Amino acid sequence: MADAPDLGSGGVIHGGSSPPFRIFIREDIMETKFEVTNSYTKVVTVDFTSEEVNRRFDEKLVEVMHEVQIPGFRKGKAPKSLIKLRFSDVLIDEITKDILEEDMEKIFKDNNIEPLHIEKVDFEKIELDKPLTIVAEVHVKPEINDVEYSGLELVKDIFIPSESSVDKAIEGILDKSSSLEDVDRKSRKGDFIVGKIGDELKYLPISDNLSNEMVDILTDLGKGDSIEADFEFPSNYIDHTLRGKSIHAVLSVNVVKEKKRPELTLEFMKNVYADCEDEASFRDKVRADLIAASADRSNNSLRLSVFKAIAEKNSVEIPPTYLKKEVVQRFAADYGINPEQIPEAQQNNLVKSLGENIARIIVSNWLLERVSDLENIEITDEDIERRLSELAVSYRTSPEAIRSHLEKIGEFDSII
Repeated sequence: MADAPDLGSGGVIHGGSSPPFRIFIREDIMETKFEVTNSYTKVVTVDFTSEEVNRRFDEKLVEVMHEVQIPGFRKGKAPKSLIKLRFSDVLIDEITKDILEEDMEKIFKDNNIEPLHIEKVDFEKIELDKPLTIVAEVHVKPEINDVEYSGLELVKDIFIPSESSVDKAIEGILDKSSSLEDVDRKSRKGDFIVGKIGDELKYLPISDNLSNEMVDILTDLGKGDSIEADFEFPSNYIDHTLRGKSIHAVLSVNVVKEKKRPELTLEFMKNVYADCEDEASFRDKVRADLIAASADRSNNSLRLSVFKAIAEKNSVEIPPTYLKKEVVQRFAADYGINPEQIPEAQQNNLVKSLGENIARIIVSNWLLERVSDLENIEITDEDIERRLSELAVSYRTSPEAIRSHLEKIGEFDSII
């Protein structure tokens, strides 16, 4: 079988129910068959007649005859037989590309198929005077008719922050507002080392997420010191270029930096909340932010409970290849890495550890979409903007930043 290029991926199947086997015929050109093999797989078989294969080849041949110049002939005047001899393989490749990318895409579109994933495409190399058969196995969103969602029992938590919670939140605000200052001493936990690993300058925080071995390596180092060691960086390390990497290298220390926290002055408090009047009003505003953030967490927890409950009441299969792709892409988006750089073994481990929760979210979104259709629920742009604003307040960022992050991890459609 010949190798097929990636046909891309789509979203979901739209429209009504489909019979398990359907045929669409264009007389004397092609015959297209659709077969449903399970709840999420459709096998699309396209048979091109030998006459159609020859017609497409002749069209390409005529185009080439007008464009190329063969030594000994004026442009466009070389014999057709000579052009065919020289460019036959190239033209066959172009026809194959056209069929796989344009014809198959049109067949999917005309028959309301939007692939989640193209599992495989099988076909023999195109030959003149012979028919061509292409078989594509396509994974789609399972068709969902009725959804059982009545009688769900859900509990929403209400959080009232204590004074110690406010104190802790203020400590966090001060910590985030800290600056890094050069210090003339040996490094210790909590410091930043600025130095070279090999030829690259790096900022290396001696943070809590490092292993004890890594903390031992990076502490007790000063300006001008060097150390050769095996560096093991966690997958959530602050420097995304080092995340999850194991490196044997020499670290040369340029400078040690210490985190300096600001004082809780009125000027600082006004920088955080412009209308703050004193420490009491500052604490009130921190408390209000804690309540808002807690309410959002509670809503998210409630949303996850809905996801779990509705998924348990309704059995829907999710294509395993599509699930793996979603798990890897979401993990990569969270940690700012290229999904293609994640080794196959790690991808499989991610599916084992994250697959169940992500599958539940995906299936629940499908089910809730169907509920929305059944109940004629419409989500307006105003609803989306209001929700983005609520999240922005909770996370002390802008609605645009929230939108960008949700779109990056593929969760934007589930914010309402």
